[in-house]
Amino acid sequence: MEVWRVVLIKDVHESASGMGSLLTVLRVALGMVFVLGGIRIGFPAEGRGELAASYVDPESGWISPFFVDQITGRLGMSVETFLQFQGYFEIILGLLLIAGFFTPVIAVVVGLMFWSFAVANPVAGESVSAAMSPSRVFASPSS
Repeated sequence: MEVWRVVLIKDVHESASGMGSLLTVLRVALGMVFVLGGIRIGFPAEGRGELAASYVDPESGWISPFFVDQITGRLGMSVETFLQFQGYFEIILGLLLIAGFFTPVIAVVVGLMFWSFAVANPVAGESVSAAMSPSRVFASPSS
């Protein structure tokens, strides 16, 4: 109970500066995004195998083949296990953000996670020549 009182007092003090309440709302909202995303990945409704297959699908997946090789080769775990741990980690980070504990440190970790999501995306993870191939580049119809 004392912990929540400290968090609330901190938020009330920050709101006196004008931007504190907006920052609190944004922090809690981002924390909720991570908690809900972590629940979806850590406890998938469709099963871990189906979730992993959808994430590594070459056409519509979120993880490029290069990063699949890194997960299985360097980390020595399956994609299913990696996604499960990632879900748990996201839940923990989201709860810490919501509670307001270690906010600057958690913000850096969350930022690095967002960056790694962008890099692991098959479009971003491809070589420039593959990403700029004629099938990938949008061309306006000729008039």
